[in-house]
Amino acid sequence: MLLSLFLSGWIWVQKVNQKGVNPVTQKDETSVVATRDANLSQLLVVNQSGVPYLVNDGRADLTKIINIMSNWQLGKPEVDTYTPQKFVQEMKLPDTILMAYANPVSGKLVGKTFGDKMFMAGVDGIKYIQLSTTDQDKSIQFFDEGRRKIYRFPLVQSNDKIKHLKLNAERGRVDLTYQKYQVQLTRLETTKIKIRSYLIETETPDNVADRLFDEKEYTQRQDDEKQRGIYNDGTRRQLIDNRVQGCYRYDYYPKQKVPMNQFDKRSDLANLLINEVYNDESMPYVRHYGQGNTLVYRPYIDNLPVFSDEDYGVLKFNLLNDQHLQIDFSKYVLRVPLPISKEREVTMGSWPGVKRQLVNANFDVTQIQDWMLGYEWTGDEKHQVAKLEPHWFIQLKDGEWYPVETYLKGV
Repeated sequence: MLLSLFLSGWIWVQKVNQKGVNPVTQKDETSVVATRDANLSQLLVVNQSGVPYLVNDGRADLTKIINIMSNWQLGKPEVDTYTPQKFVQEMKLPDTILMAYANPVSGKLVGKTFGDKMFMAGVDGIKYIQLSTTDQDKSIQFFDEGRRKIYRFPLVQSNDKIKHLKLNAERGRVDLTYQKYQVQLTRLETTKIKIRSYLIETETPDNVADRLFDEKEYTQRQDDEKQRGIYNDGTRRQLIDNRVQGCYRYDYYPKQKVPMNQFDKRSDLANLLINEVYNDESMPYVRHYGQGNTLVYRPYIDNLPVFSDEDYGVLKFNLLNDQHLQIDFSKYVLRVPLPISKEREVTMGSWPGVKRQLVNANFDVTQIQDWMLGYEWTGDEKHQVAKLEPHWFIQLKDGEWYPVETYLKGV
């Protein structure tokens, strides 16, 4: 089962239609088409003056837009590369809606989000999708932030429902800038975020092994000295249950070599394997190392990433070489949200205000590579309930994410 998914992830069917319909929009016959809106993490609205606003709690609105676009069809694209300044200017075009993925995705995964007719074979690195609220029946723009490339697709089949869509009125002003090969989103106003609690589900080793091994054919042994269980099919798969650290390590040796220099195909492969490994399709990755050989996935709640010192809920996909995949993942999964009340809500400061606090604390802000609001996961001793508290997080040059409070103590 896993091998078949692996192989399907590498079969790319690109049909050229002699009548002029863009081959980029043709369906990959081997892909399993399903709506994957979980990777869409942000919804922005640009007003008539070109000022962008981030819609708070935009999940319901994103779902509405996805449903509206599900029958749209694209024509041949115009593709241009822009300077950093011009790139973000295009993103701030007046009277537009901007949807953002948590991470760059391929055209294949765009098709999984919006449906067959939006499939774009051969396109990769898409992070933002822009619609016009006044003439959306003419074109859609797809933004590749890493290459500063914009694909402008004419719409050959659409409707005017976007013009009449009423979006959540709760929103905050933001700014978009380009630095370090990516678009930086800066919250310029305070944001109210709810404190959340979730029941935790613990993935048992037998259930995980049954998902990962073909026809459940594997041997099992216990290493009591190191407190771990080892599952092995004797050929290409091994699962290690680390009972001390509360995590699993899965090693997979595919027969077909994986190209080491094609990041987007690797990310597609990782997404295909997520559902088998973690039984969850809603885990965007928020960072990758080097040439993308390591992808780090984490849960998103209310469109905010979840962090913890113990890497609860995190999955790390590592391509060690062209025939060895290694996946480390937590046993603990957020499954059932507990009831929340308005009293359990905190107001988070704007990023410029938080940055000033860091400067006043004598912190060297030039170390900061990225910043975002997120949740910190703290659990009880029995790992039954997770408390999610909002914090500002900063990514430093070592690639790790830290809560801002770590550097504000004593201020």
